[in-house]
Amino acid sequence: MVAPRVLCRALGKFGTIDTIGILRANLSEESEGRGETIWIVRDITEQKRLASERETARRSLALAEIATVLAHEIRNPLGSMELFTGLLADATAHLPETANVLTMFIGGNGKAISPLNCLIRR
Repeated sequence: MVAPRVLCRALGKFGTIDTIGILRANLSEESEGRGETIWIVRDITEQKRLASERETARRSLALAEIATVLAHEIRNPLGSMELFTGLLADATAHLPETANVLTMFIGGNGKAISPLNCLIRR
């Protein structure tokens, strides 16, 4: 199928705006348009709609990939902080006040990681 050279918007029979493609083909080599010409007019509304849907899907996929990478990059340092804070809490178990603060930090950090884990799993 030859791609149309001219795209036009037209009012469809149900009040919709349709896209039509117009292609002109010269059958003879005569100059100044005196030769025979064929005009092909096609309704390409559905092709345009499908192309638009493909583009939307492509952009959605790219956004999902960015979100996954970003969540992963945030989650890694938070996981390391949780690990080292846990080690520090174990090492300071004989200091109850310090251990309580560190335990609270670990709990808050876990709340931050949970939504990121859900995002990565999708």
